[in-house]
Amino acid sequence: METYALKYNTTRNMPKKRVEVNIRLNDECKNGHADFAITGTVYEKSPNGRWSWTQSGCCHEPIARYFPQFQPFIDLHLCDAKGAPMYAQANGFYHLRNSSRELTMEYLRITDQEYDRFFREAEDQLYFTYLLQTMGIPARWEEEARAAIRQLEELTGDTFVDRSERYQFTPLTDEEFQLIETRIAEGYYTPANIRKRKAAAIRAKNKAEMAELRAEARNAKLKIDKKLQVNLLVKKLGMPLDNFIYYDHNNTGVFNWLPNSLRTPVTPEQFNDFLCRVDYRKLPQGIQFQLKPAS
Repeated sequence: METYALKYNTTRNMPKKRVEVNIRLNDECKNGHADFAITGTVYEKSPNGRWSWTQSGCCHEPIARYFPQFQPFIDLHLCDAKGAPMYAQANGFYHLRNSSRELTMEYLRITDQEYDRFFREAEDQLYFTYLLQTMGIPARWEEEARAAIRQLEELTGDTFVDRSERYQFTPLTDEEFQLIETRIAEGYYTPANIRKRKAAAIRAKNKAEMAELRAEARNAKLKIDKKLQVNLLVKKLGMPLDNFIYYDHNNTGVFNWLPNSLRTPVTPEQFNDFLCRVDYRKLPQGIQFQLKPAS
């Protein structure tokens, strides 16, 4: 029977362990493409003869141990019906530049030699995709997926019909492919030019970081200068600084910001007299003063 969803469940019972396996190829996640998944549940028998749950989900180690014939499905777990891993280009390039060699090779299902070439040459995601295509990796993924589909069809007795609307690997457009070919012809991806771009990127990053440090210092100095400007004027006009605070985030000076038990409060009369004598030309533009009620 033709179907859009292949599902197969099996169990292996042993004297002290039971392993249940669930394999599927369908669009269970409703994301526009069918994908493989293999999960399981492991039980162990206690001394009193009762079965107790020990683990479930992506417990691929016991599945591989007791069902070695299912290794292809473990390799293709969460890959689409053409064998491409999740977000093949974006995640693959990320792992290449940020994850371990072992994790990257496992994710992309590539050899040591292929990893070495990717690591050496794939400067950006566009060229990484070009290498994937020209090295035949997606075609190999698809062959692996077809073999797994045939195996799953034999297990279920059904025939899989792929109605995926999209896949996890997007080939380069003709324009993108031509761009890479032109760059290669011009020596854009030679080791020397790659080193030059990396050095330039490091210099640009350092320059930007130093500019950011200088901007932070200027802003901090500006805040200090504003606070000093305000506090000097408050002091000059005879107002107590021990019960005054300047908030630079909203450009406001507040009297009586502390409880009366801690500081002598400023009276409304003192505050009004202060406002009459303030020379706003000597203060940060737009500053306001407030008097909190004595408490």
